[in-house]
Amino acid sequence: MNYDEEPPILEELGIKPEEIWKKFLAILTQRGFKEVSTYEDMAGAIFVLFLFGILLLLRGTYQFGNIYGAGTSGCVCIFLLINLLTKKGVYVELYSTISILGYSLLPFCCLAVGSIFLDLRNLFGVVFCLAIIAWSTITATRFFENNLEMQD
Repeated sequence: MNYDEEPPILEELGIKPEEIWKKFLAILTQRGFKEVSTYEDMAGAIFVLFLFGILLLLRGTYQFGNIYGAGTSGCVCIFLLINLLTKKGVYVELYSTISILGYSLLPFCCLAVGSIFLDLRNLFGVVFCLAIIAWSTITATRFFENNLEMQD
């Protein structure tokens, strides 16, 4: 067996780091959703979940079980809700829902970094948290809008 002719492991697994990076930039800048909405993967979403858990761990709270438990049940509920609300013949897959919602947690990583250095139990913290929630919601909405082709 010649190992020099083997493809790289990321290529073999179907993971495209450049596409994941483009999706991260689209979320952070709120531009270019149409170009990256067709790329659906679990690697980037799982990376965001791990990053969020590690950032919360740096703050001193162990939340991995809560992240995955609430994330799984939330993804299934959103999947059911969106499929009940869309037109007949237009459906979103559970895989796409998990990918979109996983990527949409990237703004919460910014919140976790902020919570390491700042006390968020004041007016600034409340405003910061509300801005992060709005940012994450807008991101998920835009991805679902482009995925389901709901533009006018």
